[in-house]
Amino acid sequence: MKSKIFILAAFLLAAAQLSAQYETSAPIDKKTGFVTYSRIVPVENVSAAYLYSRAQSWFATYYASAQDVLQQQDAERALLVGRSFFNLANDGGHVYYTIMVRCKDGRVRADVSHLQHEHLIKYAGQMPDFGNMENWVAGTTGLPKYITKNLPKVAAEIYADATALLDAFERSVNVASETSDDW
Repeated sequence: MKSKIFILAAFLLAAAQLSAQYETSAPIDKKTGFVTYSRIVPVENVSAAYLYSRAQSWFATYYASAQDVLQQQDAERALLVGRSFFNLANDGGHVYYTIMVRCKDGRVRADVSHLQHEHLIKYAGQMPDFGNMENWVAGTTGLPKYITKNLPKVAAEIYADATALLDAFERSVNVASETSDDW
């Protein structure tokens, strides 16, 4: 009898482990519902047009092919939208993202959002993609635990990549003034 109870307890414990929730957190934009990493860079006494030009230059130098990345360039609204991806060391996949840059007089904002995972390497014939990051945070990927157990590590890597991208952007657009004769 004790062995049957032990086997039942072991089975219930194993079933609980298979359906256990994983913990992944990321900033969710309340307006859009998307995971969004943002950076607002205040730059006093600099026009939106000049910041737009600086942002265009950043795209041209940061990405190997800015023409492939940039999806929208609207000088009138001082808006740039691009689509690219982070290579993930953790699982050999990509996370595609959208970067939106909006410029106003004295400040510029960059948002990294619409994060979607895709595996490049398929294990055991088929390794599912993790999909949209919003589903990871909500715990609703529908994927089994043996796959989702790596989501916190992948989310940490995405955070580090997005932060590095936004840091590089901030350094590029954070200029003292539009007119500098110090060259």
